[in-house]
Amino acid sequence: MLIFVGDLPKGATEQDLWRLGQLSDGNAKVRVFKKPGPEGHMLRYGLLQVDSDFEARRVMHRLRLARLDGGPLRVRPFVDRHASANERRATDWRERPWEGLERRQGERRSFR
Repeated sequence: MLIFVGDLPKGATEQDLWRLGQLSDGNAKVRVFKKPGPEGHMLRYGLLQVDSDFEARRVMHRLRLARLDGGPLRVRPFVDRHASANERRATDWRERPWEGLERRQGERRSFR
């Protein structure tokens, strides 16, 4: 299971996430990423890959309680958001079947 850890401070390293999550050497992988934010500053986040769901819940609980450089961390299961998963950005979104009722029919008013 992949765990997303957001709001990492400027000096955060992979070793900091290992220490805060109390991970053992053989059961996890940790990476820290940086990308430019909308206002010009760097956004930092980490991804932790843990073998079992039980271990992932335990690590997420530890990280939610932890503070790094005085600030809280944002922790949640990682959701991969590729363009193909987003219906409006997928190239074949018009051909995909729609599971629910049409929105327009539910919003129409009946006039008598």
